[in-house]
Amino acid sequence: MFHHLCELGQYSMALGWLTRETQPGERYSQCDFWMQLSGYNDLREALYRRLVEEWRPQEEERRGYANALKAKADVLQFLKQCDAAIALYDEAMATYQQVGDRLGYANALKAKADVLQFLKQCDAAIALYDEAMATYQQVGDRLGYANALCSRANLLEDLSAALEAFLQAQQIYIDINHPYSQARNLILYISSAQAALGQVEAAVESLQQSAEIGQAIGVDILVQFAQQRMAELRG
Repeated sequence: MFHHLCELGQYSMALGWLTRETQPGERYSQCDFWMQLSGYNDLREALYRRLVEEWRPQEEERRGYANALKAKADVLQFLKQCDAAIALYDEAMATYQQVGDRLGYANALKAKADVLQFLKQCDAAIALYDEAMATYQQVGDRLGYANALCSRANLLEDLSAALEAFLQAQQIYIDINHPYSQARNLILYISSAQAALGQVEAAVESLQQSAEIGQAIGVDILVQFAQQRMAELRG
């Protein structure tokens, strides 16, 4: 479908097929997200490269084009092509600002901060996370706010403060009924902070909870990763 829509010049529809949620409100039901979880990032890069290189958006399509820029940057970030990712995030942010899409701007801003965190540019990353969190609050996006809160807390040297922020984000995920983010937060952040603070049993309980959530929503990779981490802590 993607190939044929691109051949017809229907780039907005092609992007829609990649990012459409078969279960509304659940990112893990997107074709693009399934490819990410399954390790098909070279294919994702090729698909988004085609969109970015061929698409000449009309005025009403510029927001969609910015989404394609950000999506390609996300793949490049995963592939550790950091400079190229940052350049695309900057281009996407400029386009989002031009079309008045504050949520898209915040998403790209947070993603750029993630790259800076990976590059150990911590002060610059924290500044972008703060701006992204403020923008998420202004537009009322609690999911985005919680995601940025977790990423920012991951930079804190005070583990107790970081754990408090992770738990605050977790409550938001629970309130908005976003199980994938609940499981991911438990695995990547909450259990890690608990283990680092010597709270090993609490960490194991968090991982067990994440595995149960992953099983309930049918995301096997979450279950596998949680089980692996539990084995490491118990071993």
